[in-house]
Amino acid sequence: VSVLYWLPDIAMATVVPVAADVAPAVEPTGAAAPTPVANALAVLLPTSYVATTLAPHAVLAHLAMVPVHTFLTKRHLWNVATHAIVEPSLPLTVCNVAVVLAYARTIESDWGTAAFSLYLLFTSAVVGITMLFASPALSAAFNAPYAASAFCGFLPCAIAIAIANWQRSPTAPVPGISALRASHLPLTLVAVAGLIELIAGPGIPEDEDVTAGATPLATWTLPAFVGLVAAWFYLRFLRNRGSGDPSAAMALDGLFPGPLRVLARAAGRVAFPLVRCCGLGEAIAQAEVQAAKAAAARPQSQRDDDLGGGAVDLPGSAPSVADRRRQIALQALAERLQRARQDGARKAAVPTAG
Repeated sequence: VSVLYWLPDIAMATVVPVAADVAPAVEPTGAAAPTPVANALAVLLPTSYVATTLAPHAVLAHLAMVPVHTFLTKRHLWNVATHAIVEPSLPLTVCNVAVVLAYARTIESDWGTAAFSLYLLFTSAVVGITMLFASPALSAAFNAPYAASAFCGFLPCAIAIAIANWQRSPTAPVPGISALRASHLPLTLVAVAGLIELIAGPGIPEDEDVTAGATPLATWTLPAFVGLVAAWFYLRFLRNRGSGDPSAAMALDGLFPGPLRVLARAAGRVAFPLVRCCGLGEAIAQAEVQAAKAAAARPQSQRDDDLGGGAVDLPGSAPSVADRRRQIALQALAERLQRARQDGARKAAVPTAG
């Protein structure tokens, strides 16, 4: 966990933080920053689908995340990252390319190529390592050779891009689907993966395929959900040199609808103390304390409005504007807390005389 904590520091040491992280988005006045990763992905993903269709065994055996190959028999450790660029499904490839074209260039331009690449690599690595430990459980649950099956696809990283866009514009509609908001897109992509898997997906791998020397495809839905959680965790706790994003708009339950939101909120309450034990989330905890104090100081009528009382919105209180203002204020609070921690650490490191 300590390695994950310092990863943003290592990767961002040569990257200048951009003002778009803490300020409202504005129209660019000059040339946009280059986006080599987004441009490469837009070409690489369709090419990968064609290559996987023409030579499935070669591509899956060397680039997909096959647990027994990656960590045991062949030590293909690079598969922890490369499994994300192996595209085995045409419908999912179309979805992934659409997400890249719609959002990846903007995010890479705002963050910088190094930060954007680190974000995708983190998501891919967490998905790969999680599938390594999950494959024995899947094998036992379904009596199928998941440890010898291929976990692959860019969908977890596409969901990560969608979550980064949700952080930028939480209430913005999805291009071409005005009824779908940015907050709905990540879970919608997970649902699409599940639907495609039910209709024409890989199904449950068979022992006969492995015995015959083939590399069957594993599930797509579970890696997609793991990618959703991993990407949210990175933005919430690790980005911005470990300070994360303490705004209320980035709470995990914001990615889920209706009844699922209650479950996500309960899961967050259980998991947050574990995160605090790892030295993360202090800014979020302090922000929640400040928000609770501010709520207690408001008149009862305003507190009733927070619970759905139907008050008339004040000028400038549109959801997107309010979310952005809260994010700026909480970001400033997080930076002050970070400086206070650093000052305290320096004072503790100075030896006392005598």
